[in-house]
Amino acid sequence: MVKKPTRQKKSDRLISPKSSEAEQKIDMMLAPLTRAIDLADRKYGIDVLPELVEPATAAKWAVCLTRLNEAIDTHDVEEAAKWVGASIRGLAYMEAEVAASGALRASLDVFEVEDGNGNIFAIMDDGRSWQKLENQYPGRTFVTRREAAVALSFYRQHALGIMTGEIKQHFPKSEIIAINDNLNDEIKF
Repeated sequence: MVKKPTRQKKSDRLISPKSSEAEQKIDMMLAPLTRAIDLADRKYGIDVLPELVEPATAAKWAVCLTRLNEAIDTHDVEEAAKWVGASIRGLAYMEAEVAASGALRASLDVFEVEDGNGNIFAIMDDGRSWQKLENQYPGRTFVTRREAAVALSFYRQHALGIMTGEIKQHFPKSEIIAINDNLNDEIKF
């Protein structure tokens, strides 16, 4: 995937104390493109828009970003201006193509689980929708399905997970509702 150029705030003397005039001009030109990409990411999901268009359209978008990255690397202000404009127009074209096709954005499906301690986990079907979901479900800890699977896999390979597996093997209909991490506590009957 082609790296999306984003504004780096080259005008900030603390962050970029030795940035050249060309670097600052290019950085300022990137501001409207960065904003347009951020808005598209919020609307469709992070990096989803190129997935929703025809392959030829996505390829043209990649060419724009490639040329823009080359202009940034060589500090070529005129070429950067040309490719920032082309990239903004390309983004608008992709959005129009998606609107005409009726393609769907990244999934907004969420499965919420409360852990018994007041923590609410929101398991996202598609992690690229986190910005929109975060606004809809404040106060949640968001994880993707893959992150949940990775955490469970890790948990099952270590002490508490191994013990839980043993309990489930001997008491298959049991449900773990809490775990006390003090392994030296007395067993209370």
